[in-house]
Amino acid sequence: MALGALIIKERLGTSDAETVEQIRENPYLQYFLGLHEYSDQAPFDASMLSHFRQRLSLELVNQVNARIVEAALAAAQRTPAAQNEATTAEGWVVCPTSSPGRGGIRTGAVALEGFRRSG
Repeated sequence: MALGALIIKERLGTSDAETVEQIRENPYLQYFLGLHEYSDQAPFDASMLSHFRQRLSLELVNQVNARIVEAALAAAQRTPAAQNEATTAEGWVVCPTSSPGRGGIRTGAVALEGFRRSG
């Protein structure tokens, strides 16, 4: 929770008090911190963030970051690349100038326009 709170503080660029207030109000931030359900109570006092900063060394933060990057790279290698096949949907697209008839929809529209004018 301590590391997550410091990450939130840095990403939002807020003060300690504002960070705790954001966490209190936002269920997504609470979930990020590992809370299992929403609570409208602050999970810790704003003064705890200074204790978190003192106890979490830069070395620990770098180790956590390295593990996150390793996990992301491993997941990317396991996931097959998405294939984009442009030809798959081409048959489903109907253009105004194409139809089963010889001249297409446009020819039919021109014929109807001529019929309407003559009649």
